[in-house]
Amino acid sequence: QNNFKRMLAFSSIAHAGYMLLAIIALKEASFIAILLYTAAYSVATITAFAVLMMIKEAHAGNDSIETFNGLSKRSPFMAFTLTLAMLSLAGIPITGGFFAKYYLFANTISAGYTWLVVVAVFNSAIGVFYYFRVLIASYFKEGSEEKLTIYPAYKLVLIITTIATLLLGILPGLITEMM
Repeated sequence: QNNFKRMLAFSSIAHAGYMLLAIIALKEASFIAILLYTAAYSVATITAFAVLMMIKEAHAGNDSIETFNGLSKRSPFMAFTLTLAMLSLAGIPITGGFFAKYYLFANTISAGYTWLVVVAVFNSAIGVFYYFRVLIASYFKEGSEEKLTIYPAYKLVLIITTIATLLLGILPGLITEMM
C-alpha cells in the first residue's frame, strides 16, 4: 500500500482484530487490556493523522507515502512525533503500543489461546514492515527542501499525544492501576 491514509485504515482493521483477542480470552484482565490497547492505539493514530493533515496541505492533498520523503529535514519535530506513533503502532518497546500488545497477548495466553497469540505476533511482524516504510521515507529518502508549517493547534496535539505515547510506554500502570 502506497497511500498512507489507506495504510492506517488497514492497520485499524488489524488493531481491531488484536482487541478481539481480549474478548476471546474474556478474563478479568481483558477489560484493562482493551482499555490500555485502545488508549495506546488512539493516541498513536491521532498523531499519525495530525502529521498527515499537515503533509497533505503542503502537497496539495497528496497522501502517498512518498510525500513523507525527507520529513526529518523539513520538520524534525513532525518526524519525531510520527516516529513515535509508528513505533507505537508497531508495538516497539518504550511506546504505549508495546505494553498494550504485551498485556493483550499475556491475557490471551493465560486464557489458553497461545496458538492465537503466535498468529497475532506473526501478523504484528508483518505490520512492522509497513510502519517502517514511512520511517524510511521520513529519514532516508530525499524529498523537497521546503520547510513545513506547523500550526499551533496541531503542535499542541502532537506534543500531548507524543507525551501520552511515551507515558503509556514508560508507565503503563497509569491506566492498569486505575482499574
